[in-house]
Amino acid sequence: MRGLVWERLFWTGPVLLGVSVLVFLLMALIPGDPALALLGPYATEANLDRLRAQMALDAPLWTRYFTWIGQVLQGDFGYAYSVDRPVAEELWERGRATLLLASAGYLVCLLLGVGAGVFAAARQYTWIDRSLSVVSMVGISTPAFWLGLLFVMVFSIHLQWLPSGGIQTFGEDPSAGALLRHLALPALTLGLVAAALVARFVRTQMLEVLRLDFVRTARAKGAGEGRILWCHAVRAGIVPVLPVLGLQAGYVLGGAVYVETVFQWPGLGRMLVEAVTQRDLLLVQGGVLLVATAYVLVNLAADVLQAVLDPRLQK
Repeated sequence: MRGLVWERLFWTGPVLLGVSVLVFLLMALIPGDPALALLGPYATEANLDRLRAQMALDAPLWTRYFTWIGQVLQGDFGYAYSVDRPVAEELWERGRATLLLASAGYLVCLLLGVGAGVFAAARQYTWIDRSLSVVSMVGISTPAFWLGLLFVMVFSIHLQWLPSGGIQTFGEDPSAGALLRHLALPALTLGLVAAALVARFVRTQMLEVLRLDFVRTARAKGAGEGRILWCHAVRAGIVPVLPVLGLQAGYVLGGAVYVETVFQWPGLGRMLVEAVTQRDLLLVQGGVLLVATAYVLVNLAADVLQAVLDPRLQK
């Protein structure tokens, strides 16, 4: 098991390094002048030259990359000219909002995905199983942004039950209840799409587990079906699904880009969309690197947890 953990840790560094190179090159090679995009078409040439010098746009590409990555390793992500503040401060503020949304969406994914998969496996070939299979296939095929727009139309415009966007209502004092009302629709949008895939994998794995000898032995000893299902089968069947749960955690983080834009949620996703539009290179590079790091670490945690829980990997 230690060998597997060290192997995963070893590859984390090269993956993040590759991500940093890729995002830097993509932003650097986009046509256009970042200084002109930030200052606008009416900026004077002197101001443009001053900003280009501050952003080191006149330096060679490789020099700019090594300067940037060296500063990042020291905790300095640079200065975000589009919001007039250090990149680290902007990432910290936006990252907390995204973490809240992603955590709530992932909780929805776990509860509905695992629950629906187990329930469908326990009712194999019944109308419940077929209905959940159809719903999960529709969920896998549904884009998150389209589902978000549908939720806004139904629950915000027609029924007027929940707010259509933002993290709090303008002019009202922030409270936990108001935050939950604003969080409900974006969290459901993220969680439902991710839960659809989880339900398919959990159902398949649970069907295999329910045919194993220890389940038949538990039935022969007189254990109830509920106890067999939730106390024995789920514990054995959830371990192989852990890598999928890790990937879905990454999907929830990536899907926040679309969902935050639809619901005007002030997180990293919406920040990246605005920063790309304004060609704020350092802000985009820092945001993408932060999201990629979170994605890699979540999947690393899922692999380590699987190695701890699966005796076959403890060698």
